[in-house]
Amino acid sequence: APSAAAVGDSKGEGLESVGEPGTGAVEIRRTELGDIAPQPMLGESADCAAALMSERAQWDVLERIGGSSAAMGVGAARRLRRRLQLRRLKRMLGLPIFDIDRAVGALSGRRQQAWDAAGAPDASNDVKPAGAECSEAAARSGAACETLERACDAGATAAIGAEPHEAAGTPYAHSFASRLLGRAVLRDSLTAAGARISPFHGRLLRPFIWRDSRAMAAGGGQGQRAELPMLRVLRAIRGREHRIFAARGMPPVAQADHETIDYVHFQQAHVAQVNGLLGRTFWPHIDVSEALQYPEFSVVALYGRRVIGCAFLTPDAYLTYIAVAAGWEGGGIAKYMVYHLTQTVPTKDVTLHVSATNVAMLLYQRLGFKPETYAAGFYRAYLPAASRECPNAFFMRLRRY
Repeated sequence: APSAAAVGDSKGEGLESVGEPGTGAVEIRRTELGDIAPQPMLGESADCAAALMSERAQWDVLERIGGSSAAMGVGAARRLRRRLQLRRLKRMLGLPIFDIDRAVGALSGRRQQAWDAAGAPDASNDVKPAGAECSEAAARSGAACETLERACDAGATAAIGAEPHEAAGTPYAHSFASRLLGRAVLRDSLTAAGARISPFHGRLLRPFIWRDSRAMAAGGGQGQRAELPMLRVLRAIRGREHRIFAARGMPPVAQADHETIDYVHFQQAHVAQVNGLLGRTFWPHIDVSEALQYPEFSVVALYGRRVIGCAFLTPDAYLTYIAVAAGWEGGGIAKYMVYHLTQTVPTKDVTLHVSATNVAMLLYQRLGFKPETYAAGFYRAYLPAASRECPNAFFMRLRRY
C-alpha cells in the first residue's frame, strides 16, 4: 500500500501527507524537497519512518489531492492520485491488489531454499589460488554454480507444481473457484459477510441495513405471513408439504419458524437478479450496474439468497427505480425502502416520476410526496412500441423545508 510519505516533482516542490495511519486525520501541505530528510532503506534501519496507509487514509489523501488545485499541479501528486484511484476501483470490483512485499518475500524464500539446497560457495574461493589449486578451485566453484542452477530450476519447477497447493491458501474471493462457483457470501443471505467502505463517500457500509422479522412472524394462517403468496409457496416447497412429495416417498422437512427479510446495500452479487426484476417490472434491458459506484443510495430486499425488492436513489436525490417482486406485495417492503432512501439525504428534496396509472402514487403520498407537474409521454421513449402501459407520468417532490 502507498505510504504516508512526501511526494514531489523535479521542480523541488511537493506535497507532504501527515497523519496517523488508520485515523483518517491526514493533512497535505506544500513543502520543499530540501527540507525532507532522506528516508533510510529498509535494510539500514529497523524503524522505518514510512507507515502503511489504511483504506480510510488512502481515501482521505485521494479526496484532498483531487480537491486541491495546488496538489493537481504537482506531477508526483497526480501519479499518486491515479494509483489510489486504481486501488479503489480494484477494491470495488473485488480484484486482487498487487502487494510487492508479499511477492518479493515469496521470491526471496524460493531463492533462499535453492541456495541452501546447493550449498554456499567456500569463502576461500574469494582469493584466487595459484598453480594446480587454481584449476581445482575453479572446478569446485563451477560444480557449485551448476548445482545451484539445477536447484533453482528444480525450485522453479516445484513452485509451478505447487501452484495448486498455494491456491488453497488464496482468499476465496480472489480464487479461480470463485469465478466458477460465485463469490463467498453468507450461506443464508446474498450479501457480504463483513463491513466495506463505499467508493463514493468513503462511508462504512455494514452487511445489513435491517433484518426485518416482524413481517415473517408466524400467524397460524391469520398473520402477515399468510398474506405473502410467494413466501407461502417457497415454504411449501422447502418443507415438502405438497402431495407430490408424499407420492414420491419424500417425508416433510421441519423448517425454522423465525425468518427475516434482509435489507442490504446494492452489491455486485445482486446485479443479475436486480436487472431481471426491474426488466420484468418496467421495461427490458435495464442495467443498474452504475449504482455500484454509490451503494449507500440503494437498498435491496432479500429473502434468503433471492432478491424480492430494490430501490435506487441518485446522489442528487432523484428516485430512479423501486420494484417489489410479484407475490411479495403487502409486506411493507416498498414502504421501508422508500423511507430508508429518503433518510439517506435528510437535507435535500427527494423527487421522482411515477406513472399516472400506478397505484404506488398512494404510497408516495402517505410518505409526504406531493405531485407538482404532469408529464405527458414521459415513458414513451422507454416502453416498447407494442406496450399498453400508460406513458404519462406525475412529477412528485418530498420537500424538506
